[in-house]
Amino acid sequence: MGNRAPSFSLATLDGGSVSLESALAARRPVLLYFFASWCPHCRADLKSLKELEPTFRDKLTVVLISFDGNEAKETLRQFFSSNGYTWTTGLGNQDVLSKYGVFTQSTKIALNADGVVVFRSGYGTLPKDQWQKALAEITK
Repeated sequence: MGNRAPSFSLATLDGGSVSLESALAARRPVLLYFFASWCPHCRADLKSLKELEPTFRDKLTVVLISFDGNEAKETLRQFFSSNGYTWTTGLGNQDVLSKYGVFTQSTKIALNADGVVVFRSGYGTLPKDQWQKALAEITK
């Protein structure tokens, strides 16, 4: 924490691309969430984020990054569609996982508007009240 996040550029699930620079373009904090659709912790975290989204929608950019490079795009699309998730989703790769020191799914990394890491939480579900506290701190 306290260091500038490493640069990245990834293809997105919708056929576009996302980079650290594009995520920071709105000059607001960014939440990077490394997930797999089959991960129970990720499913719980994303459900909490979806429920809390109205409180941070205009204050925070959320970028999901797939952790499992073998997970089919169609599986991801169905997962997002069935849950109503509309966040930008980068197709992760070993380079990005390595740069960010991500060794497991459900890793959460928040950056301030300058791209400096201000929050990091590893494997496991973050309870909704802790999400609320973390998001309030990140977006203040």
